[in-house]
Amino acid sequence: MLAHFVGWAIVFDLMREHGSIDWKGWIARYSEGISTGEARDRLDRTLAPATVDTWLTRLADAQPMVRAATAKGLWKLRSASVLNRLLDALEREHDTETRIVFSINALAAAGEMPLQPELTGRVWRTVWPRLRRAELVDGAENRALGELMRSFRYGSRGASQEPLEVLRRLWAE
Repeated sequence: MLAHFVGWAIVFDLMREHGSIDWKGWIARYSEGISTGEARDRLDRTLAPATVDTWLTRLADAQPMVRAATAKGLWKLRSASVLNRLLDALEREHDTETRIVFSINALAAAGEMPLQPELTGRVWRTVWPRLRRAELVDGAENRALGELMRSFRYGSRGASQEPLEVLRRLWAE
């Protein structure tokens, strides 16, 4: 999980440095390797706490696709502060599909770590009404969303894994 996050952080660092996501250009530039000092500097930038803050600012990007892409995988960080930022963004979000992406990723984040009761309450107060009103264009995804919601109901015998697989494009980066 950490390797995956670091991998994405390195891509973000390269994109910031080069101003584009031209991976062929990156390969050409780095095919001969880099010095130990440059590797250490890059790793320090990647692992710096400010990197997460910089990444999370994209939750407010003008483009819904950027906001949605930013939210995918945030659950892997297992961070209450990241979950709070995601919930803040969800409360402001107007794009239907991006609201669903934020909601599913918030549920996944909540399931990955122990939460204080206040944060647990906030997750349900914020996520549940948005998912209850959510509707996806794809019929299979829409049914899976309903199954996912039913799986979280108290006393439910439903499982979340199967619907999450159908909804993979909404949470898997």
